[in-house]
Amino acid sequence: MRAFLVVGPESSGTRMVTHALIKAGAFGQQGHQQEMDNLDFSGRPDLIVFRRSVPHGNLWPDLNRIIRRMTEAGYTVSPIVTYRDKDYCVRAQLRVGHKTTEADARASYYWAYKHIFKQLAAAGVFPVVCHYSSFVNNEEFRKLFFAQFGLRCPPDLELYDANLKYPDVSWQVFMNESGLSQPGNP
Repeated sequence: MRAFLVVGPESSGTRMVTHALIKAGAFGQQGHQQEMDNLDFSGRPDLIVFRRSVPHGNLWPDLNRIIRRMTEAGYTVSPIVTYRDKDYCVRAQLRVGHKTTEADARASYYWAYKHIFKQLAAAGVFPVVCHYSSFVNNEEFRKLFFAQFGLRCPPDLELYDANLKYPDVSWQVFMNESGLSQPGNP
């Protein structure tokens, strides 16, 4: 039996990856309210997926406890950490109201990853990192992502690159990655 634990900062793609795993045959829900929120994983199907944004609501989830409960129910746990470029993630958090200031969103992004990796290390598990842009835009990446878990990539995934909502961020990311200066700046 296998349990996927999908975690990442708010607006990093956890719902998208969870939905894709459900389409690939895992039992679970992608929303904020989930049937397994009580952490009772016993009597569930052989393949499950459970999602936690960090923070989840206003709480910092105890990932170590979640993994322990999954293991006690007989599952081998495969943690998946969603990674979305900081600038896009921050913009998305502000747009949907997770945070009210850019400084808060940037701090939350940083603290979320710190919390996630600290908790996973304490649980003694090594995660698979799923890059948001690669998952959305690259079919070969998706096939490899699913293949590492012995699953077929669902052919009917409806994916949308939400980063396209932020064209000014795209320009900043390109300039930073290319090492070029912006027009008018030496």
